[in-house]
Amino acid sequence: MKEQPSLDETPDPFEIDDRLQTAGLSPEEAFNFFGCFVEYQRALFLIKQYDEEGNIPDGLSEDQQVYRLEVEKANVIIKSFKSYLAECGENVENFAVARNNGGIEQVVGNIYQTWDEKELYPSVEDKAVHLFYLLVKDHLFIDGNKRIASVLFLWFLNMNGMLVTDQEGGTFTYATIYALAVGVAESNPKDKGVIIQFIRGLVMSHRKPLPDEPYENLQMST
Repeated sequence: MKEQPSLDETPDPFEIDDRLQTAGLSPEEAFNFFGCFVEYQRALFLIKQYDEEGNIPDGLSEDQQVYRLEVEKANVIIKSFKSYLAECGENVENFAVARNNGGIEQVVGNIYQTWDEKELYPSVEDKAVHLFYLLVKDHLFIDGNKRIASVLFLWFLNMNGMLVTDQEGGTFTYATIYALAVGVAESNPKDKGVIIQFIRGLVMSHRKPLPDEPYENLQMST
């Protein structure tokens, strides 16, 4: 993999702003462009790497994970969510009621499955993405699959210290979660690989950065 630029090689933002204005943009146009570039630079790097290598960076390795999802804890979250919805006046008679094909145990077992003593989904990102996809797509419950998937997805990322806050910027918006849940639900099962890659890219571009991650220091071409 081509080595990414270090922090010392990153252009001075004021020089970039001056260069944009010299090229014909007004101060307001230059300021807004640079703001967008800084805000979404991680996503831009992921797009570049996908174009060049057909994949995105690896996620947190197994030994970097700080929280393991347990069936009992997941059920507590689901039960609490259901109680909250009931208090809000929603009819929750069928919410989180398992179908014949099993409940949350099936999905949790899936994301921690191993082959030859190695986890099939070794990173937090991979586990979170498959947790979300399977909960939406497998219709384990009579009602509430997409919402349960969204809650557990965000909670799992947060428990692993990877979900940014509004103050830190880049957090998943309600629109993003809505689009992901509906998109997965309506997707063709044969496109699972593409959908998994897409969601994983979103997780990588939204999560908190790791120390010395190269794509935190994207270099803008001159």
